[in-house]
Amino acid sequence: MVRAKTFIEAINSFYDSKRKFKSYFTDNRLTALEKTILQCLTWISHSKFDEVIDALKDATASGDKIIDAEKELLLGMAFNNKGDSKKAIAYFTRSLTLMQDSPLKRRQLTASSNLFFCYFNLKFAEGMKSVLQGMLPFEGMTDVERVTILSCPVNCATPAPSMILKIL
Repeated sequence: MVRAKTFIEAINSFYDSKRKFKSYFTDNRLTALEKTILQCLTWISHSKFDEVIDALKDATASGDKIIDAEKELLLGMAFNNKGDSKKAIAYFTRSLTLMQDSPLKRRQLTASSNLFFCYFNLKFAEGMKSVLQGMLPFEGMTDVERVTILSCPVNCATPAPSMILKIL
C-alpha cells in the first residue's frame, strides 16, 4: 500500500487539480505502468478507447492490488464505451475483486456503477440486482448517486422500466 501512495495521490488529483495531475507524469516515484495508467485516465476522458486498450491490454500486472485494479477498471471502461459489455463485465469484476479494502472508495463506486450499466445494456436483471445490492450500502455513495442509478432506466429510451421493477 505504501508503494501505491503516490499513485493514489495522482488518481485523486485527476479530479481535484489538473495542474498537479500533470506533474505526476514526470514524478520518478511512479513506475512506467503507473504513468501509463494515468495517461489512460486522460484518454478515457477524451474518448480515446482504442488507445487505452492498446496500452493496457497486455500490460503485466504490477503486484499491487490498487494499481492492478485501476488498470482493470480502465480496460472495463474502454470496452464498455466501445459497446463490448461482456468483456467490460470481466474487467469490472476483476477490478472490484482487487479493490476490496482499497482507499479509493470513489473508484469502487465507479467500477460498480459501470458494471451495473453493463448488465443493464445486456438486459440481465440478475446481474443488475447483485451489483445494486452491493452498492446500496456503499458508504461512499451519495443519495444523488443512488437516485441517478435507480432512475437510469426511466431516463433511457429502452424497455428498462420493467427491468428495474424486476430487480427492486
